[in-house]
Amino acid sequence: MGRDAATTDSALVKAAFALPRPQEGKPQVQLVELGGNTYALLQLDSVTDGDPSTLDAKTKQAARNTLSQDVATVLTREFIEALRAGTKVHIAEDRLQQ
Repeated sequence: MGRDAATTDSALVKAAFALPRPQEGKPQVQLVELGGNTYALLQLDSVTDGDPSTLDAKTKQAARNTLSQDVATVLTREFIEALRAGTKVHIAEDRLQQ
């Protein structure tokens, strides 16, 4: 499975990529809660390192774009959190219902 696996539950993908690299003949095993009282038993047998030198220019650019967007998202979130921490916010609940 890849990091951006679309058909696999995101909790399972996140858990798989958080596991330490297994040693030869000793897989990493973890129980993953998927929500709704559903669980998956994850077993990581091996890791295959990627080779960026084998990627074409279009794929490399797509990866750069994805990383740039992820960094921008994190920075924006942190900026908003900093603004909220330093500003008193009053929410007019009655106006939200209109």
